[in-house]
Amino acid sequence: MRFIKIFIGLIVILISVYFLGPHPEKPLFGTALPQLPSGPDALEKYIAGIESRHHIKPNNQARIVWANDSLRKKTPYAIV
Repeated sequence: MRFIKIFIGLIVILISVYFLGPHPEKPLFGTALPQLPSGPDALEKYIAGIESRHHIKPNNQARIVWANDSLRKKTPYAIV
């Protein structure tokens, strides 16, 4: 019986600490979409510019795999 009282008391303390602990700030989300460049070279430079501001592990960077590397045209479908 003593074990059950200690267990319930511990659970109550843990729940109290959880609810009295720190609370994260509410995130601010915008509805505006970014203006992306239309050309393939400009698009790759845009992505590289955004990622250069952050510390990204090697081989984890974003990359565009073109359906036809020589044409580098926009296709009707994209896999993200």
